[in-house]
Amino acid sequence: METQCGVCGRGEETIEHLIFECIHARSVWRSINIDIDAVKANCSSVSEWVLSWFNGSSTGMDERLLFTCMIGAWIIWKDRCEKIFQGVNLNPISTTSRIQYHLSSHLHENLICSPYNINTAKSNWLPPTQGIAKFNVDTSFDHNTNQNGTGVVLRDHAEMNLDDIQIEVDAQVVIKVVNEDPWVADAQVVIKAVYEAPWVAQ
Repeated sequence: METQCGVCGRGEETIEHLIFECIHARSVWRSINIDIDAVKANCSSVSEWVLSWFNGSSTGMDERLLFTCMIGAWIIWKDRCEKIFQGVNLNPISTTSRIQYHLSSHLHENLICSPYNINTAKSNWLPPTQGIAKFNVDTSFDHNTNQNGTGVVLRDHAEMNLDDIQIEVDAQVVIKVVNEDPWVADAQVVIKAVYEAPWVAQ
C-alpha cells in the first residue's frame, strides 16, 4: 500500500502532512497570506485546527480570514484528490485563484484580491489612429462551472456614443463577467451598454 504523499512524494501521506507540510499546500498558504507555521505551533493536528474554527477559540479571527482557512483547506484536499485520481498537474497559482473565487462567491463581494496586483482604477486602453479600427477580443473559461464566454469590442478613433453601440453575446456568462469583474475596467462603456440594453435578459 502506497504511504507516500500523492501530491509531493516527500513525506508520509497523513492529513497533517497534506495540510501543514506538503510543499504544494505551503505554497498555497503563503500565497493567500496564511502563516501555516503559526497554525502548526498553536494546533497539534488538523482536527484541532478545524475544531478551533467552531468552538470559540477563533473569536479573534475575522470572517474573511476564517473562511480563507476553511476554503483553503477544502481546495487543497480537492487538489490532492484530483492529482491522485485524475492525474491533474497541480499549480499553486491556479489553486490560489480557485480559493479566491470561492471566497469571493461566499462573501458576496467583488474579487478584489488579485495575485497580479492589477490596478483597475485607470484604463490603459488607447484609441487607434484615424482610419484604423481596433478589434479587442477576450475569452474566459471557468473550470468550476464549465462555462465560457467571449467578449468583442470594435472601436475606431472617435469618442464612443452609447447610442451607436451594438453588442452580441454568445452566453449570459459574458454579461455576468462584464458586469461583475472589476478587472474589466477597460470596458466600462461596454458594461453600461450591456447592462442597459433592452434586449438583454437580466
